[in-house]
Amino acid sequence: RVKDAMALLRTYRDTNLPGKELWLTEFGYDTDPQSVLHAPAIGGNSAAVVQGQWLVRYYLAMVAAGFDRVFLFVSRDSCSGSDSSCATQFDTAGLTTVKGQWTPKAAYYFIATFRNRLSSFAWLGEQASGNSSVSIYKFKDPANRKGAYVVWAPTSSAAVVSGFSLPIGAATTATAVAL
Repeated sequence: RVKDAMALLRTYRDTNLPGKELWLTEFGYDTDPQSVLHAPAIGGNSAAVVQGQWLVRYYLAMVAAGFDRVFLFVSRDSCSGSDSSCATQFDTAGLTTVKGQWTPKAAYYFIATFRNRLSSFAWLGEQASGNSSVSIYKFKDPANRKGAYVVWAPTSSAAVVSGFSLPIGAATTATAVAL
């Protein structure tokens, strides 16, 4: 798992460079199927939707691994079309289409929602789900004592877990936000 591999870097930092921030820069997934680092269409989800899902999962993994800052490689595509010129890694890794068009791709909405909902929240940790097909991360907003759970099926098969019920502790209300 990405989180576990990156946690090894945190351990190294904590041991050898205490007090230093841990950053990850320049990651992403292309939407052009010719790129070596592309998000494929999975199940009924287009490559653009899978790109958004994978980006959010990657950000979550980096938070869980203890990284201080994580940067997407590029905000907009540098190539459009379906010819072989778009096969270069990161040419279609943006959240929007090419300069001048700036049309938001599906991943734009995934990241915008993720940031909008959790930007003031702090990582609390993982929560056992009781189901190996369900992952849960917990967050808390220290300013207003609100909490949030991020729940997903950690697969690359477009699996949907039916009948899962999220325990929300002492909370009396909850709002579901789907990306």
